Amino acid sequence: MKKIRMGAVALATGAAIALTACGGGGGTPSPGATTGGGGDAGATIVVDMWAGSEDDTAALEAQMDVVKKQNPDIKVELRTAPWGDFFTKLTTNMASNNMACVTGMNSGMLASYTEGFAALTEDDLKTAGLAVSDFAPGATEILQNKGNLYGLPFDVATMVTYYNEDQLTAAGAKIPEIGWTFDDFEAAAKAATKDGKYGFGIGMGGFQWQALPIAKAGVQPVTQDGKLQLTDPAFLDAAAWYAGLVTEQKVASPVASASDTGWGENQFSGENAAMAVDGTWNAVGYLTNDAGFKAGMARCPAATRAT
Repeated sequence: MKKIRMGAVALATGAAIALTACGGGGGTPSPGATTGGGGDAGATIVVDMWAGSEDDTAALEAQMDVVKKQNPDIKVELRTAPWGDFFTKLTTNMASNNMACVTGMNSGMLASYTEGFAALTEDDLKTAGLAVSDFAPGATEILQNKGNLYGLPFDVATMVTYYNEDQLTAAGAKIPEIGWTFDDFEAAAKAATKDGKYGFGIGMGGFQWQALPIAKAGVQPVTQDGKLQLTDPAFLDAAAWYAGLVTEQKVASPVASASDTGWGENQFSGENAAMAVDGTWNAVGYLTNDAGFKAGMARCPAATRAT
């Protein structure tokens, strides 16, 4: 595997390429990888990654083609699963010793899967022609657990606020802009909450609901070593504020079911909410929506306006 080089840049939400111990102890490969006799020659490298559509799979296949071109003496096998199934299958793969050599991993899930991955050392990176300094400052920190580095970032994404410009304009609300604050957010949400529609679509997915409380509190709900700190006073207050968008400020519709993780995003896409928070990986769907309304995106609001 030392000859494989994949282009990499920082990912704000923490997806990464992680290496498993696919060679097994004592040089015995797991079912997730085969190595032909004679070192790298004839090797098959299995890559596991989530893909939500045919377009996603095609984009991953294009990346694999780059690897194959740079390493003509190896074979690369891509295995994909939708996001909702990916980690269930990964758990099964770990239990059955069927881990791929290279696995897509999200930083928020890393702590539960470290036993299936090989920790990366400086020597490992050097052998691959890489160094931590090749990446944006802090980019590799979110891929560490208890001081060990388990993966390298390969993509760039972040959480943003999407907005229905037509709905906000019709309500006389101010359009989100660079440097807007939570006061601005609340004012826009209140103005747009009328005529049976709401100013905000409350998110229930992991990233979607955490984004605004993290931005408001300025703290993460986990420590650097992966321990939950949901009871951190600042985060707790911010999370209560987030729930209050439904119960107190009433600028967001109550969620129909706790299992409806896409509630806020669907409310936005269905023109029932003027704003929603989601990742930039879904930007095309939001900005070129089927409903045909004019949409935009802005950074998540800040606690105070920059001076």
